[in-house]
Amino acid sequence: MNYQEAIKAIKSNYPLSNYSMLREALDLSIELLEKATPKKPNWIYDDEPLCPYCGEVLDGTEEHCDECDQRLDWGDTYVD
Repeated sequence: MNYQEAIKAIKSNYPLSNYSMLREALDLSIELLEKATPKKPNWIYDDEPLCPYCGEVLDGTEEHCDECDQRLDWGDTYVD
């Protein structure tokens, strides 16, 4: 099972009412799985990479955003 399949499984079994502590734990699990899934940075005018989760400016070398810990997928992008 990959991260996206786990998120889908959690969402499809999410309790609709009551169980506030369980729902809070499931929400946190979904957030952590989303951050663990590598995402490509957003770019401003093709020269400044930003974290796709929090918008923090990136330097192009990190595997995770220093601000929010989002895992990054640089692919074949090269940043000077």
